[in-house]
Amino acid sequence: MPEPRVVITKEAEGGAIGGGLAVVQGTATRQAKLPAAANARAVGITGFAAAAAGDQMAVVVLGQAKAVASAAISAGAAVDTAGTTGKLRTAPTPGAGVNANIIGYALSAAAADGDKFDLLVVPSTIRG
Repeated sequence: MPEPRVVITKEAEGGAIGGGLAVVQGTATRQAKLPAAANARAVGITGFAAAAAGDQMAVVVLGQAKAVASAAISAGAAVDTAGTTGKLRTAPTPGAGVNANIIGYALSAAAADGDKFDLLVVPSTIRG
């Protein structure tokens, strides 16, 4: 039985975007693009790659998805965007009174950069 998830369709902005990567809201409502920096507020994880700008892509905004790690991630860890690649990392613990954006929680572990892992997509903010 397939895992329940909420998926929306967006157009790739700025060029090709691989599958399993975090994307942020694009310039237009119908678009999504790779983040400009680490800890960006992601809207979801790409389900499949978009080969070029303007191509349609499925974006998982809630539920289970396959994601790409930028480094080792432990199962259960909160994860956020690692930078401009859209890969994910273990979210650093925010300082007292500081907000941090997360994209969700690792359901399985990743051993190294480029590894795929299962992610529970629940974009939210955590506070230190």
